[in-house]
This record gives sequence, structure tokens and C-alpha cells, in this order.
Amino acid sequence: MGKLEIEKVASFLGPVILIKDTETGKNVEIMGAQLSPAFGGRTTATLPHGGWDIEDGVITIYHDEDRKKHEIICTIKELEEAILGAYAKS
Repeated sequence: MGKLEIEKVASFLGPVILIKDTETGKNVEIMGAQLSPAFGGRTTATLPHGGWDIEDGVITIYHDEDRKKHEIICTIKELEEAILGAYAKS
């Protein structure tokens, strides 16, 4: 098992990805469409109730639920492998 687990959650706005860090027990939720620019060269995005930043190949993804910030930190490679693995299982 890798550092990250990916789970698709149904939402009326579209598919939401639940990303769990198995090492820290933390998790974040983000819409797939909001995360995709991270793989297209963008280095930051601020979204309603969340966002992400990339620096030196490390991405921090966060969401703010009830004014309490939840975030995970991983490499782009770890995130890509987790997404591809989840896609292969579906």
C-alpha cells in the first residue's frame, strides 16, 4: 500500500476525490476538475473552501471545513501514482 489512498465520493457538483494520507491519517476532499491543473504546470490554485500549492515537486492540498484547515503534503509523483492506481481499480 502506498502513502496515499484515493476514493471517489459522489457530489451534486460532480466527482469529488477524497485523498487520504495513510502515514498521517489526514485527508482532504477536492473536485477532480479543480486538481487537474496541477498536472498541467500550474503551481497554485485557490478554490472555494480549499486549494493547492506546488513547490519543488511537492504539492500541499488543503480544504477548510468549519474554519479548521485540513491538508496533506505529498509529491506530485505520489499523487499521480495514487490516482492512476485508483483509476485502474475502477
